[in-house]
Amino acid sequence: MPVFDKKAMMARFMNDEELAIKVVQVFLDDLPRQLDLLQKHLDSGDADTACRIIHSIKGASVNVEGNELANIATAAEKDARRGILGAVQAHMPAIDLAFQKLRQALIQAFSIKDIP
Repeated sequence: MPVFDKKAMMARFMNDEELAIKVVQVFLDDLPRQLDLLQKHLDSGDADTACRIIHSIKGASVNVEGNELANIATAAEKDARRGILGAVQAHMPAIDLAFQKLRQALIQAFSIKDIP
């Protein structure tokens, strides 16, 4: 499965590269915060909030055509909906790795600079 589908993303944004870059920059800025929040709620045992956050991560990933991350988040969301936080926690290394791969692919695809 590809990490990222630029062609599909550009179709989603009607080939408006300026808009796509803005969306990517917001995604790259926000997702690390979402991942931190998710981990905090997993640590505290808050299944409802963890479920909402993982749903948001899934949606943001779909929006930028981050297929691998979206699929892992989908699996984690199913576990979160069932309240199985240990299973969600088990997905975290794969989520982190998929985000790092997606981050690199997006930066390269859009020649984005100055992303921390």
